[in-house]
Amino acid sequence: MILEFDLGNSRSKWRMLEESRVVDRGVTDDVSSLALDHWPVSRIRVASVVSEALEQKLVTWAQRTLKITPEFARTSASCAGVKNVYAEPHRLGVDRWLAMLAAYSQCDAGVLVVDAGTAMTIDYVDRGGQHLGGYILPGLRLSEQALLRDTSRVLFSEPVVPSTTPGCSTGEAVRHGGYFAAIALLEKAVSQGRTLLGEDARALIT
Repeated sequence: MILEFDLGNSRSKWRMLEESRVVDRGVTDDVSSLALDHWPVSRIRVASVVSEALEQKLVTWAQRTLKITPEFARTSASCAGVKNVYAEPHRLGVDRWLAMLAAYSQCDAGVLVVDAGTAMTIDYVDRGGQHLGGYILPGLRLSEQALLRDTSRVLFSEPVVPSTTPGCSTGEAVRHGGYFAAIALLEKAVSQGRTLLGEDARALIT
C-alpha cells in the first residue's frame, strides 16, 4: 500500500492506494495528528510546495509512526516525455510539473493544463512533450482577499452564490467579478492554446 500526500499552500491532502486503487483519502491541517498506522503502508510519496520546515514535520511523523522515510517528487529537466522549458528546472513548482506529466500521459496531442487552487497556474505542453511555458496568477480567493484588504469601502458580509451575471450588490459585484475574470482568462488561454498547440489540443483543468 502506498500513502500519498499533496502538501499545498492552503491545505494538505492525503490518499491511500492499494494497487493503484484509492481506498481512503482525507484532508488535514496537521499531518502530525494523522492516525494511519493501521494501514500496512510500504511507501510514502509526497508532492509539496510548502516550506522545508513543514516537510520535515511530515518526515518526522512518518519515520516515528510508520517507520518509513517519505519520497519527495522533485522537478527535473525532463521526465516521462515532457521537457521542462525553465533554464533552472528546479525553480518550476513541482505541483505544476506533476500536473503536466499526468496530463501529457493522458493525451495524444498538445495539452493546456490549468490548476485552479490558491494560485491559478496555466501551462502549455506541445504534442512532442515540450513545455512552452505558462502563467501564475492569484486564485479566486486570493484575488477577492486582496480586493477587500486593499480597499476601504469595498465590503460585504452576506453570502453570495458564485455567478458571472452582473452583480446587483457589492458582494455580488466582487464575487461575480472574480468568476467573470477567471472564466475570461480561461477562454483566452484556450484560444491561445489552439494557436500554440494546434486545433486538436486538449484542455485539462484541476
